[in-house]
Order: sequence, then C-alpha cells, then structure tokens
Amino acid sequence: MCFAEAILFYGITVPVFQLVVAARSWPQRFLVERTINVLLERRKRDKLTVEGDPAQSSWDSVLCRVPVEIWAVVKVHVAEGLRDDEADSLVHGLHSAGERDCTCPTCLRTSDRDRAPRTTRYTLEHLAECDDCDQGLRELGGTAESLEDNEQLIKRMLYDFNLDLPAPIPISGDSVPPRFDVRALCAVAVPNAPDAMSEPVHGEYDYENDIVELRPRYFVLPKGIDGRFEAFLRACPMSVESVADRKAKAGHSLPGKGRRVVKRKKAAGLAKWHLWSSCLDCE
Repeated sequence: MCFAEAILFYGITVPVFQLVVAARSWPQRFLVERTINVLLERRKRDKLTVEGDPAQSSWDSVLCRVPVEIWAVVKVHVAEGLRDDEADSLVHGLHSAGERDCTCPTCLRTSDRDRAPRTTRYTLEHLAECDDCDQGLRELGGTAESLEDNEQLIKRMLYDFNLDLPAPIPISGDSVPPRFDVRALCAVAVPNAPDAMSEPVHGEYDYENDIVELRPRYFVLPKGIDGRFEAFLRACPMSVESVADRKAKAGHSLPGKGRRVVKRKKAAGLAKWHLWSSCLDCE
C-alpha cells in the first residue's frame, strides 16, 4: 500500500555514510577511551600498577610519566584510525560488489585489482567518483539498506549522547532518489519525536488521513540541549548539512527567496525544529 509519514523533531541532519562509519567504529572507540580514562584516573589517585613479570615493572614508572596531553592525542589518533578502518571496509564492500571493470582514479593506480594486493585505502569521498561503487550500492540495496542494517549501532552510539535516530530513512536534496544517493542525509534528534502515518487505499482518490494533536511538552526543550549535539560532533566529527543548503549549493532557487550564499556554521546552535514528511507511492 501507499503510505505517507510525518515526523516533528529537533535536531540536525548529517550524511548517512558518515554517521554509519562513526557508529560502526564507536564500540571499539568507546572501549579504548574508557580504558584510557580509567588509566588516567588511577594514575591521578596514585593507584596505577601493571600486573605481570616483575622485570617489566619499569612500565609503571613509564606510564606514570606520560603527560595527560599525550593520552589526549592518543585518543584522537585511535578514533581517527578506527573511523578510517570502517570507512575503508564499507567502501571496499560497495566497490567489490560492482561487476564492471572500474576505471575510477583509485583503480587506475593498480594494474590488476583482482590479483594484486590492495594497497590503496578507500575513503568516503571515493563513493562520489566511482561508477563501480554506484553499481555496488544499487546491488546491495542502496543507502536506505545501509542505514537500516546499521540502525541499532547508530541508536546505541546516539544513546550515549542522549540523542536518537528518528527514522532510518535517507533524505536527499538532489535529483537522485534518496535510496541511491551516496550524499543522502539522515536525522539526528532529541529522543521521542512525535510522528504520524497515513495509509491510503490503493487506487482511490479518497484516502484515509490523520490529524495529530501535538502536546505542548514536545516544544519544551531540556536545558542545555544544544550541548548534546556539540558533544556528539566533538566526539564524532562530521558534516552538518540541510536539504535547503544542498539545493542552494547546487544552484537551485529556494521558493520566494532566490539563491542565497551558504556560509560555514559553528557547532553551537546547529539544531533546529524540522517537520519531515515522506511518501511511498504504490507499486
């Protein structure tokens, strides 16, 4: 059946694949950061010890002498390394699913990609330039499938920031269908967003519809709510974009306002109220 859905949420929209990569790397990253934090806390209380061979006891003094600033750098590099690993894995999976002989710049660096060892690490930017990845994306169910497959990982990561994924549905401001748009966005929002769904009868002009009464509590935001988004973006750096900005960058005119200049925004105050509607046509 056809159906239409609307969701009211306070939040931001970010690229789907950036969010997926961050979520896939989060469990390991969370463990590493927690381990380093425990280590620093024990060192602060002078209770840091290393169990094992007494001959290795010199490690105690070494760990105690490492400055806090160095551990901060270690956490950043570990986070970046884990994200890079997951991006490489995700893009390689899409790239390998393509069946044609790829002529993208990355593959041209290797004379025989089927037999030679893979020496180039993939990044998310590769998706926009590679026909093989585009074919692989379609064969593996598209952006929507990737979002749905990683929904629980994304929700688990956002839970640590008291945020949520309102719906595992990609949004696109381009002419490409969201399901096959490698640059599609998705929402990150305050939990418990109200939503409504209507299911019209197939083939009839008179269809069912719903009127939803929104309670005032939906418009009362918790104190310091923007701090959640700031903390999330500090921990998981990614682009914050909007469909309106995407259209403006592409040269489309906005209704009643014409073209406008898109300026770089700061992390603070990025979250806004959104009314997100989608419709699935009858097949």
